[in-house]
Amino acid sequence: MKIKAISIAFVLLVMFLAAGCGGISNTQTVKVPAITGLKINEAEKIITDNNLILQVVDSQYSDTIPIDCIITQSPEADTTVKTRSIVTAVISNGSSNVSVPDLTGKTIDIAKDTLKDISLYISDITEVENIAAPGTILSQDPQPNALLPPNSGIKVTISTGTFVIVPNLIGLSLDEAKNLINSSGLVLYKVDVIDSNVNAPSQTVLYQYPMPGFKVKQDGQIRLQVKK
Repeated sequence: MKIKAISIAFVLLVMFLAAGCGGISNTQTVKVPAITGLKINEAEKIITDNNLILQVVDSQYSDTIPIDCIITQSPEADTTVKTRSIVTAVISNGSSNVSVPDLTGKTIDIAKDTLKDISLYISDITEVENIAAPGTILSQDPQPNALLPPNSGIKVTISTGTFVIVPNLIGLSLDEAKNLINSSGLVLYKVDVIDSNVNAPSQTVLYQYPMPGFKVKQDGQIRLQVKK
C-alpha cells in the first residue's frame, strides 16, 4: 500500500510538472509596439521581433498615409497582450486623388482625351483673343499638379485666334483693294465682275462681304464685286 501511494504521488508530480513546462496556457505577455505609419515590411519585422503575429485585414485609400504603410492597428500601441497574439492592420492604397496634368499649349481636343484617361474632364471653357492658334489652351484652373478627386472638372481658357476689323474697300480700284486686303491680314477669295450703272471706272469695288467694320479672324476671306 505504501509503494502504491508513492507511485500515485510520483504520477501526480509528473503531471504537475508537465502542466507547468508544457505550456497548456501561455501566461507570458508583451506590449504591442506602434506600427502605424510604417511600411508593411518594417511593421512585420517589429511585430515578429516582439513575438507577435501581424495580420493585414484590409486596405484603404489615404491622402495622408503613403501607399503600403500602416493606417491603423489593433490592438493599439502599448496594449499588453499575450505573446503570439495577432495584431491586425489596415494598410494604405495611397491617395485616391488625381494629379492634374499641365494642359497649357495643348489643343482642346487633346486635353479632353488626356483628362478622360485619368477620370477628369473639362467643365468650363472661356474664349479669349490671342495670337495662339484657335483652340489652344492658354490657362487652366486648378493649376498643374493639384490633387483632385476622380470625376472632377477643370476650367480652361482657350485662344480664338486674332481678329481683324474689315476695312472699307468700296470705291477702291481692284488693285487698291487687293493691297489693302493683304496688308490687313485678310484673304481675297473671290471677285465677281458685274454690269452696273454706277458712275465709276471699270474694276471699281461696288460691294464687299463681310461689310466694312466687321470683326473677322486673321486670314478671314473677303469677297468682292467690281464693275465690269
